[in-house]
Amino acid sequence: PFNHPCQLHQQPHSGSDIVISLAFTFDALIHSHMAGTQLAFFKYSALSSKRQQQQQHQRTLNPNGNSIAPTSPLQLALSIPEILEHIITFLSLKDRQTVAQLVSEQWHSICKGLAPVPFIWSLCLPDSENHTARDLVHLVHNLTIRVFQSKHATHRLASWAAMMRMISDVIIERRQLKLCNLHLMEGVVVNLTIQLPQLPVLLYLTALKIDRENWWDIMHLFTIFKKCPNLVELIIKPTWTSRYVHDTLSSQMDPRDEDALVNEVRVPMTRLRTCILYKMMVTLPALKVFLESCPRLSELTLINSFRFNRSDHRFIQLGDQQPIINLIGTQCPNLKKLHYSAHDKALTDQEITSILEHFPDFEEYSFADRDAGLTLLAGLRTITNRVTTLNLLTIQAHQSQRLPTLRDILCTFTHLIHLRAPSMDYYHEDMDVNDVRGQSKARWNPSGRRNQGKTSSPNGQYVWACRGLRTLHMTVGSRLSDNNSSDNALIMFGFLSKQCPQLQEIHLRRTILDLSFKGGLCLLTRLQELERIKITTRSDYKLDEQALFWLRTTPSIIDFFNYPLLKVKTRRDIQNWNHRLPGTEASVEASWTRIIKDGQRVGVDLNNVGLREDLLDWMEERYGSRTLLTWPKLMFFSIETKERRNTSASALQKLEAFVAKSRPDTQVHIRHSPKDPFEDTLQLH
Repeated sequence: PFNHPCQLHQQPHSGSDIVISLAFTFDALIHSHMAGTQLAFFKYSALSSKRQQQQQHQRTLNPNGNSIAPTSPLQLALSIPEILEHIITFLSLKDRQTVAQLVSEQWHSICKGLAPVPFIWSLCLPDSENHTARDLVHLVHNLTIRVFQSKHATHRLASWAAMMRMISDVIIERRQLKLCNLHLMEGVVVNLTIQLPQLPVLLYLTALKIDRENWWDIMHLFTIFKKCPNLVELIIKPTWTSRYVHDTLSSQMDPRDEDALVNEVRVPMTRLRTCILYKMMVTLPALKVFLESCPRLSELTLINSFRFNRSDHRFIQLGDQQPIINLIGTQCPNLKKLHYSAHDKALTDQEITSILEHFPDFEEYSFADRDAGLTLLAGLRTITNRVTTLNLLTIQAHQSQRLPTLRDILCTFTHLIHLRAPSMDYYHEDMDVNDVRGQSKARWNPSGRRNQGKTSSPNGQYVWACRGLRTLHMTVGSRLSDNNSSDNALIMFGFLSKQCPQLQEIHLRRTILDLSFKGGLCLLTRLQELERIKITTRSDYKLDEQALFWLRTTPSIIDFFNYPLLKVKTRRDIQNWNHRLPGTEASVEASWTRIIKDGQRVGVDLNNVGLREDLLDWMEERYGSRTLLTWPKLMFFSIETKERRNTSASALQKLEAFVAKSRPDTQVHIRHSPKDPFEDTLQLH
């Protein structure tokens, strides 16, 4: 496909280097068995048999247009279709579509065959569409099966059986089915015991995802392994909003039956790397065989697991989870990521310590938010130089009293890059480094005590140690009461805009929030590396086009004309605010000045955080001598609200269209949150 052997080096895209490096791995094979290897591949390969006549006369052209035989090792390697296809699979989808397809007709045909073809297949499909579905199933790489107009589980079981027979017939007739990804949506899998054995053997399947709410037995894993022996990723997790009734838990199996079944369907899963399993009933013998069958497992997630004893058919309570942790640590010493959480209760201090002792070299640790106690924090402090990613995930919609504050974590781990703790609170009082809330309360109640909800002399560290933080998911809460005043929002956004300048992804949750211009959402534009931002709140207070006029990447001419008026209005608000403030005690000022000085020592300017002067500083940055770009790298912008009484869905759609017009290269979502009982309970806790 090239004019001369060096032409490949002239490709302008970095993907060509990947092709070269992989192609030369076949040099020894081609030098030692040059002719024989080529003939063997041509004779026995499936791809070559379809183009046997063309491959026998395959030639490349030199610059003079003469036909010559492919004699160089590189040309010989790329002339073998299977080798070429394997090399091209290492390229990204974008590289295959924009670079590799343009090399030659052969490369174009191979890239076209590797392009993912999605297909959504509905249960209870009419008979008139069976022929069309048969042709589509033969071509698809990504298949999603969902429930459509099904009234009873019996109907779904019958439709599933018909689908699986059709797939089996396609495999028999056409001898290959390049199905790579299979997603079984909620309600499709009614009974694992009946449906999983009906799956045909899918040799090309690398990713399987099953949406399932109910408990299930670990023994079903071995049936999946038997039907999908080349899996790389397996995910079985709930959607939290199940509308379907599944099979009851099959817990009546005898231990001898379990051993016989495991030995019968034991399959080595040497390619399995990721396994994410929710609500699985675990027995130690089956878990041991499962871990032994997956020697290259790098990510294991077991959430809401329950240990079960088949001998007396009882569930074992939390205190007996230690053997599972020891077994995972013994069988999988090379794990890169582990998440284990038992059902309904937090792990004990001994079990948390055991996880840290078994896997001391992790760079990414993942626990349930209810497990994030003082023991976990103390254990992680001993290895703080290695922890770059910390996930404290939401498992159930409740919180524990043993949780440390996020301030302790962010001010401790210097090398932390990614923190995902969506349901853990960072208290609003810990962001108020200029005591704005105390002054505001004193304004309305001069005789009352100031700084309610925090000590008058702050203790501990308030300046974050992780200056290189790139991902932040958290909830902003309050120790006492909260409201949707612009001062509270200004404190939060101003504080975050100063603490983490390299942030790339941020997801904030707050019960009530002022999203107007006075609330200071625009202050986050100081985060010039930001790519994704999502804000979830219960109220849509003051959310309109005037609140988001600044979202254009660069200011418009109208913005420059309106800037003087906006500046004068903001200065007037500041004068009115300062005029109403009473005198401030020197002791309080001195105590909070210490935090600002601590920030200045490490290059963090916390002056004016929470004050209206911070908006003036932002306007100077935005419209002054150096124009501050508004999120030049932003790819995703989302605002979700829970309440539907203040703003209608049509008004939010109009606002979404306004933002999308201002940011045409950004994916914009401004809408009411979906009604999800789990999320509602969590968000409004």
